[in-house]
Amino acid sequence: MRARIGIGLLVLAITAPTRSADALSCGYVAPWSSAPTPMQIAPLNTHVWAFGPPAPERSACAPEEPQYCTERVYEFRLRRASRGASEGQDVPIEVVKSQTARQTAFEIVPKQNLEARRRYELWLLDSGEVYPTRLLGTFRTGTAADQQAPKWSGLTHSSWQPPKPVAPGHPRRVVLAWGSPGIPLFGAPAHDGPKPAWIRYAVWTADPGQKVDYESPPTTYVEEYPAPLPPENGPPQTGPLLEIGGSDGCWDSPFVIPKDKKTILVGMRALDIAGNRSAPSELTITLK
Repeated sequence: MRARIGIGLLVLAITAPTRSADALSCGYVAPWSSAPTPMQIAPLNTHVWAFGPPAPERSACAPEEPQYCTERVYEFRLRRASRGASEGQDVPIEVVKSQTARQTAFEIVPKQNLEARRRYELWLLDSGEVYPTRLLGTFRTGTAADQQAPKWSGLTHSSWQPPKPVAPGHPRRVVLAWGSPGIPLFGAPAHDGPKPAWIRYAVWTADPGQKVDYESPPTTYVEEYPAPLPPENGPPQTGPLLEIGGSDGCWDSPFVIPKDKKTILVGMRALDIAGNRSAPSELTITLK
C-alpha cells in the first residue's frame, strides 16, 4: 500500500502543470524558482534566471514591532560546485532586476563564460530568514556557447476588447468571475534550434508615439500561453500565443495592466537561456 501511494504522489508531482513565472498560485505566494534547471544542459555563456515574490526587498519585521525591524537584503551567488579535490568557486556576476506588483525577476549575468561540463549552483542569501542561505537551483554546462538568437516572426494582433461604458440610468450587468481577463496576444511561437528550448518573452511598455526603450530592463517576462485542449470532434482550436495581465484565481500573470492609461504600446522580444534576444515586435493596445 505504501508503494502504491508513493507512486501516485510521484505521478502527481510530474504531471501537475507548473508555471515558473507565476506570481501567485491559489492564494499563496509562489516560492522562488530558477533556470537553467537540473535537467537542462546550459551553454557556456548561459544567463541564470530567478523568479521570486513581488516585493523581495520588504523589511523583515512585523509592522506592530518596528523596533525589531531590519532591512531585508537579498544577494545572489553563482558558484561552481566542488568536485573531488576541486573546491567550489564563486563566479563574478551582474544582476538585472525587473519588478511588477506580482513578481520580481532577476537576470543574473556571469561576467565570464562558465567552464565546460561542470555543475553550478545558484544560492540566495536572504537576511530576513532564520536560515539565510538557500540553494535556489543547480545546473550543468555543456561544451559550447550559444550565440544564436531565437527566431520569432512577432505578434500579429490582439483580440482584447476594452470594456464598453454604460450610459447613466441604464441597468448594469454584474458578472461574478474568479479572476480577471488578460490581454490575449496572437502570433507564431519563437524557435531556438531543433531541441526543446527555454524561451521567454520580455515585455516593455511605452506611451503611444514614444519609442520603447529596449536597452532598459524589461517590465517583466512571460511564458507562452498553454495551447487549448483538442476537441473530441472537429478541427484543433487555435489559442493566443501569450496572455498578459490576466488572473484566474490560481494563476496571475506577472504583467499588471495599468489602470491609469487608455492606450499602451507593448514591445516584446523572445529570448533564450543565454539571453540572446530576437528582433522586437510591437502592438498598440487600447485599454479603455
